[in-house]
Amino acid sequence: MNKYLKMKEKHRAELERFPIRFAFSKEQLKEAMQELEVEKTSELLRVGPGGLIRKEDSDKFTDLMERHAAEMDKAIKEDDQFIYDMFRYELGNHEYIVTGRLEDALEPLGLTTAEVKGDERLEQALMQARKDYIKQFKNA
Repeated sequence: MNKYLKMKEKHRAELERFPIRFAFSKEQLKEAMQELEVEKTSELLRVGPGGLIRKEDSDKFTDLMERHAAEMDKAIKEDDQFIYDMFRYELGNHEYIVTGRLEDALEPLGLTTAEVKGDERLEQALMQARKDYIKQFKNA
């Protein structure tokens, strides 16, 4: 299995278990407040677009996000297969075959083209993933 996708799924499952709700309207805000068991909006913190958590959970949420980032950084530092899988997944996810824009695949990883070019391991993995990704369409 794609190691990167496996980590993404693990992180998504952990986030889904966290008491976070999303609200994009007044009605959804009321529902979120009920589900989070708060009475005032001042008891909530916004996290990302539409995301809401209880203020009292902010340290736990920060710890979760920091752990996810540390796990990602560790995998990138230690595992060439993880790097390849990461690039291969994001190239497909951002339809590189249609757009031809590497930046679209790098952005969700927090990387720039310059950063990848400045790291031989990253650059080699990206070029191999790109080659293999394109090859699948030539053989189709």
